Amino acid sequence: MSRLFLVRHGPTHVKAMVGWTDVKADLTDAAALARLRASLPQKALMVSSDLRRAIDTADALQLRQTRLPHAMGLREMHFGEWEMKTFNDVNATDPDGIFAFYDTPGDVAPPKGESWNMFSARVDTAIDTLPEKMKSVMSMYYRDNMKMCEIGARLNITESRVSQIHTNAVSRLRRMLNPSDA
Repeated sequence: MSRLFLVRHGPTHVKAMVGWTDVKADLTDAAALARLRASLPQKALMVSSDLRRAIDTADALQLRQTRLPHAMGLREMHFGEWEMKTFNDVNATDPDGIFAFYDTPGDVAPPKGESWNMFSARVDTAIDTLPEKMKSVMSMYYRDNMKMCEIGARLNITESRVSQIHTNAVSRLRRMLNPSDA
């Protein structure tokens, strides 16, 4: 089984619902970044959304990780018409909607936005659609730190075939996370 580390960007200090608006993260807490960096695997795939706060946070955490292109599909939840509005702003115009959103967070979406379930499905799709052999190769290479020749021996395939599967898996993840680039 693969381990997936989902890391949120650094704080924005914006006191509103921020999803797809491109605001900067505050990355001045070097000690917190160092603690997080130390807890992440050094040999892993790293990908962030295409928003500046996520890119800057990934840049601050990256050491030896393989970096995939920024992925629009990994953006935070889209708040639609509530984007950059405070709770009080939305409550003044849509009290039933904002309370339903917080009372039933998985199912209710802001107008022209997405629910938590929709957001989760968007991210899960890329991970779940990899074929088993690709999942195995990616897991052994990035999680278990195995060499390609060791993976080949375990799966009874050649090292060059392992390399080919790895390259195809990375390409497939890129296409799934950035369908507009395909």
